[in-house]
Amino acid sequence: MTIIDDTSPLSPSILGNLDICEGENTTLTADAGYDTYQWSTGESTSEIVVALGGVYSVTVTQGVTCTGSATVTVNETALPIIDLSGNQDLCENETTTLTVNTTGAVTWYDAAGTEISNDNPIVIDPLTLGEAFTVEVTEGGCSATLPVNLNVAELPIITTSGDFTICSGESVDISASASDGTISWSGEGIDNPSSETQTVTPSGATVYTITATNGACTVSETLMVNVSNPFSVDLTADPGTDIVAGESITLTALLSGLDLDDATFVWTADNSEAPSGNDVVTVTPLQSTTYTVEVTSPDGCTILATIFINVEDLEIEIPNAFSPNGDDTNDTFYPVFNDLSTTIIEFKMFDRWGELVYDNPGAPWDGTVNGKEMPQDIYVYFVRFQMPDGTERFEKGDVALLR
Repeated sequence: MTIIDDTSPLSPSILGNLDICEGENTTLTADAGYDTYQWSTGESTSEIVVALGGVYSVTVTQGVTCTGSATVTVNETALPIIDLSGNQDLCENETTTLTVNTTGAVTWYDAAGTEISNDNPIVIDPLTLGEAFTVEVTEGGCSATLPVNLNVAELPIITTSGDFTICSGESVDISASASDGTISWSGEGIDNPSSETQTVTPSGATVYTITATNGACTVSETLMVNVSNPFSVDLTADPGTDIVAGESITLTALLSGLDLDDATFVWTADNSEAPSGNDVVTVTPLQSTTYTVEVTSPDGCTILATIFINVEDLEIEIPNAFSPNGDDTNDTFYPVFNDLSTTIIEFKMFDRWGELVYDNPGAPWDGTVNGKEMPQDIYVYFVRFQMPDGTERFEKGDVALLR
C-alpha cells in the first residue's frame, strides 16, 4: 500500500509590472489552477489591480490541507515636478525664453499635440509657434506634463490732440487716448495722470509724455505746449494825466519783451474819439477819458494797458481889485489861467470914460500910464485869448485900482 503525502506546501508566483509611476496602476496575477486565492488587499480573485507602491501578497489553497503564499513589492516612482521659469506675459512681436529646472528630458508640444522641440531652455516666438503649449518632463522613467499659456497683449496705439502754442498765462486742454489699456501723463501741471484730458497752464515750453500700458505692452508718445515769450506794456502821458479841456497830450505805449516792429496797436477810448496810430498817439480830450491800448504779438497774444486822463474845464482868474503900492502884493493886474498853454492875444485897460490907458497882451498893468500913476478908480479890462485847442475867447469886466 502506497501512501501519498498531499500536505506539501504550494509554491505560487505573482506576475505583473512591479515598477510603476505615480498615478499609474498595475495588474498582479497569481498562478492559475488553485482552489482559492486570498490577497493582502482583501480580494479573492486570481488577479488584482493596484495603484500604489508597496508589498502585496497572495495565499492560495489546493484541496483541504495544501496552502502556499507569494509576496512581491511594487515600486512606485513619483512624477517629476515641473519647475518652469521665464516670462509668460508678452507684448506682441516679443519672444520669450522658458526654462524647465530639471535634469530629466524635456519635450515641447504645440496646441495640437505635435512635438516641436526638445530644447531646454527654449526660445518661443508666439507669431510662429503660437501661444499655447504643453511641456513634458521625463525623469526616472516617469513623465509629467504642464500646460503653458502665454499672455500676449496688443501694442496700444496712442492718439493725441497734437502740439499747441499758447500765450503766457493762458490755459489749454490737451488730450490723449489709447486703443487698448490705460494711459498715464507726466509733465508740468498734471493733476490727474490717468485722465485722458488735462487742463494745463505751463510757465514755459513744456513736453508732456503720455504712457499707455496694455498688459506687458508699454508705449509712449509726447506732445509739446509752446508758450509765447511774455511781454508787457505800460502807458505814459506827457505832460501828465491832469489836463485842461482842449489841451493835447501824448500817450506812449512802452513795450517790454516785444519789439515795436513785431507789435500791432489798437487804441480805444471810453468818452472821446479813439486815436489811431502805433505806440505813440496824440489826443485832445474835452472830458475825462480812459484810453486803452491793445497790443498783439505775431503769435496772436494780446495784452491791454489803460490810462485815465483827468480833464478839467478851462478856468480864468481875473482879480476884481489891485493895489500898486510897491508892497509886492497885488501890485499888478493880469488874468491868470489854470492852463499855461493858453495864450493872451489882446489885453487892454480903459478908464471910466472909455479912454484906452493900457494895451499890452504880454505883460500885466502896473496902474501907470507913461510912468504916471493913475488915480484910484474903477477901470474896465478887455482880454482876448487863445485856448489850448486853438479856439479864441474873450472876457471883459471892471477892476478897482486902490491906493
